[in-house]
Amino acid sequence: NLLDDQNKFVLESTLTGFCRIFEFHANVFLQSVMEIVIIAPYDMYMTKLTALLQQNSHIAELSLQVIRSITDCLSSTSTSPESCALSRNVYPLLNTITGFAFNSQKIDDTNNYFKVIMNLLTCCKMPDVACRYIEFLIGKFQAITLRNEVSTNLRSNILSSMFTCLLVLQHCVLNEQLLNSLLALVIGYFQSMKEVNPEGLYVMSGLSIVFKRAFSKVVDQVWPYIVHGLSKVQQFNVEDEPAVVKVALNCISDISRSITVDFQPKFEETMNILVK
Repeated sequence: NLLDDQNKFVLESTLTGFCRIFEFHANVFLQSVMEIVIIAPYDMYMTKLTALLQQNSHIAELSLQVIRSITDCLSSTSTSPESCALSRNVYPLLNTITGFAFNSQKIDDTNNYFKVIMNLLTCCKMPDVACRYIEFLIGKFQAITLRNEVSTNLRSNILSSMFTCLLVLQHCVLNEQLLNSLLALVIGYFQSMKEVNPEGLYVMSGLSIVFKRAFSKVVDQVWPYIVHGLSKVQQFNVEDEPAVVKVALNCISDISRSITVDFQPKFEETMNILVK
C-alpha cells in the first residue's frame, strides 16, 4: 500500500495521483465501490489518510484534498456501500477532523475540514451521531472567545455544521431543550455582533424544520432577526456570498411550512416588507 510508504516523495506522488483521479474521474470511484469494499475495509483507507494530516504541510494538504474528494463523492449518493462502511467509525473520524479544524490557522484549510465534516454527516445520515455532534459543537462554539477573522470563520463553519446536523435530524422527535439551547446560542451571537449572518439564519431555519409546530412557541423571538435580514436588500445581488436577504426569505418559507396556521399573524408583516 503506497499510503504506508515512508518516502515523502512516494507519498506526495500517490496523494497527487488520487487528487487527479477524483478531480477528473470521480465517476470511476462511484462505479467501483463494490470492488473497493471487497478488496479492503474502506474505513481503513480513511484512517490512513487522516493519519497523514499530521505529516508535513504539503502531505497534509494533499491528504485533506483526497479526503474531501472522497466525501464529496459519498455525499452525492445515498446508496453507496462505502457510506455504510464509513458509518462504523464515523464519530471518531468526525472528532479527529474537528480537532484539525479547530487547530488550523488557515481559513482555506478550516473550510475544507468543515466541508469534510458536513459531507460525513450527510453521507452517513445517522441521527444518533448528528445529535451527539451538535451538542459537542454547542460547547465548542461557546468556548470561542477571540474576535478575529479566523475565529469568525470558525463560528460560521460551526453554525453551518449545526444546520447539516439538523437536516439529518429532521424526521426525529427531539427534546425541546435542544431548540432552546441552539436558539439562545444563535440569538446571543447575533446580539454580540449587532448583526445577523446567513449561517445563523440557516440554523433558525433548520430548527423550524426539525421542531415543526413547536417552533411557533419561539417564532416571536427569532422574528426581529429575520426581519433585520430582509432589510439587507442591498446585498441581494452580491456574488460568491450567500446574501442574507435570500437566506432570510428561505427561513420564512421553512417557518411558514413548519408552523402552518400559526404563521398567519406574521403573513401580513412579511408581505408588507416584501412589497417595499
